[in-house]
Amino acid sequence: MNHILYKMYDIHCIKSKTYFMNNINIFMNQIFIDIYGLIYFESSNGDFSVFDDSDIIEYELHFDKNILNIRGDQLAMGVDTFINKKCKDLDMDEFGILKKIKLNEMTSVKQAIGEPLRAIQKIVYQSTQTGISLIFKDMKMIFINLGDEIYIYNHLTQELLHDGYQEICE
Repeated sequence: MNHILYKMYDIHCIKSKTYFMNNINIFMNQIFIDIYGLIYFESSNGDFSVFDDSDIIEYELHFDKNILNIRGDQLAMGVDTFINKKCKDLDMDEFGILKKIKLNEMTSVKQAIGEPLRAIQKIVYQSTQTGISLIFKDMKMIFINLGDEIYIYNHLTQELLHDGYQEICE
């Protein structure tokens, strides 16, 4: 279902891998303030506080000077990043609703709130950039595309490392 949502909601963007890293380097040393998720719900009549991580299709990270938007790419293999693009609620009638919800209390992000971004690294699988790692003083937030769904981890799990995912320093 998420693949269909990307097609309905997507803005086309073509960029090189070099542009990707240079583009988001403006976030270095900025203070991480908030995180929001654009979350898919089957109905607009439900409880918007209950969802699975796999229902989050886009992330909006607020820093003190800019906003970093992260979501899956067109091929469902990597991530696309956008600067100062905000997520918006979208009612898709019988197909469901996309709702922007604050995610500051997620275990994988709340320790980074108020911290400056110290480093950015690529996550690579079989020569394809599948995610990014945002490194703060005492933690990491790894945004990784695992086949049409973006997940947040604080470290690459043993399973991901065993499968061949790597964190690349630049």
